[in-house]
Amino acid sequence: MKHTFPTSTFRQELESLKKLNGQLQKLITNCTASGRSISPPKLSPDILKENTIHAEDLHHAICNSYNCQCQSPHEASLALRQVPSKILDAGEPFELIFPVDEEKEYITERDLKSQISPSYSSITSTAMTATDESYDSFGMEYDILPIVEGYFANGQSREITRCWSPRNSVGSIPSTINQQGRSSPPRDKRGRSVSFSRSDNGAENGQRIDDLCIFVKKLDDPPSLQSQTSCLGILRTKEKEYTVKITPVETGSSNDRNVVCLEDCLVPNETWQLTRQKRMDLALSLCLAILQFHSTPWIDTWWTWKDFCMLKDDNKQVFVTGKFYSTQRPLTPTAKQLAHSALASLFWACVGEPILTRLGFALIELALGKRLSQLRPPNVDPNGDQDMLDTKTAKEILEDGTVSEEAGQRYHDAVKACVDHYVITPSGLKKLNSEDPNFQQDLERFVVGPIRDFHMSTWGQI
Repeated sequence: MKHTFPTSTFRQELESLKKLNGQLQKLITNCTASGRSISPPKLSPDILKENTIHAEDLHHAICNSYNCQCQSPHEASLALRQVPSKILDAGEPFELIFPVDEEKEYITERDLKSQISPSYSSITSTAMTATDESYDSFGMEYDILPIVEGYFANGQSREITRCWSPRNSVGSIPSTINQQGRSSPPRDKRGRSVSFSRSDNGAENGQRIDDLCIFVKKLDDPPSLQSQTSCLGILRTKEKEYTVKITPVETGSSNDRNVVCLEDCLVPNETWQLTRQKRMDLALSLCLAILQFHSTPWIDTWWTWKDFCMLKDDNKQVFVTGKFYSTQRPLTPTAKQLAHSALASLFWACVGEPILTRLGFALIELALGKRLSQLRPPNVDPNGDQDMLDTKTAKEILEDGTVSEEAGQRYHDAVKACVDHYVITPSGLKKLNSEDPNFQQDLERFVVGPIRDFHMSTWGQI
């Protein structure tokens, strides 16, 4: 006699089997990544230092090369140098992606007026408002922290800050759900990839790039066969000179390089379309990005997921996105330079190391597949200071061993080093201080190295 089970019972059995299979998989992978051994540095300190200087010089060069009349910022996404340490060369060109469609969207009616109106300064003096971006113009850096208020698509106002978890990030942000009941995929930006290499000796022949805004718009034109291998232009600023070429792509692939903002991929209360391995790929890539660029203008002190993106079809390749304003944009006294609240400022003054702490936040979220705002106890006041709440939640999660259970002891220890800002070595307690000249080597040794070893022992080279 045929025996049948109720549909609900069968579904429960499948869910239970799936959960047990996941636990077994984590147990096997975590066993290979167990132990508290400290990895020796894998990247040359000299090459890391040269990479940092090169990235910082490139940032300043880009800042001083937008000479348009646009009021809106221009984006440029710098690719992480993710190659085996034995062939990592500071002289290799940097890859940047410029979103060509964004440039068209940024030409608003106000921008068009400003380009033909003689009273451009008077227009911008009243129209310009505070932004949450850092920009470097006229050789000076301005750190304008948060926009106080923004609006949802339904007109509801919200607070937008540089906190790790934006206020109202849980439950109040309307998500886009399709007819199948799943979240719609994040919107990608179509861009063109070019390489910037130093050519201080003037060996390359090419036309000087006087305005990056015009140059980027022309990138969307179909490239000639000659331009695909030749110099597109020379970017000069002070004593630095960069040769710009189209980044080589695989044969038969499109010249477009579509990128997706990580903030749009890691949405609270939605299922992330990322496997455990892809999340660990991102964890290692993010660590390497902070290692290489933390002391440059590419990484803001109050960085969030909004400042990073990845290729739409390659979750392993991470880019850090900068926003650049025109050098012709006047600095108006009406722009409000807003800061954290007094409570938040006092909190960070006591805790310190926001860049390193936020790396710890990110690594926890990637290990558990959830945002910290979702992992808080249910009785927590959601209107409290978000960074204070996230720090408390991160410490509690590390204390109860959840991260160790999900990703192994070495991963847990690396995260703990980020959140606590110290490690215990055989010679005693060692503080992690971003102002220390050896901080880059310490970050490689106590954070990047263990996570790289965990990744390689589980999935191999990224």
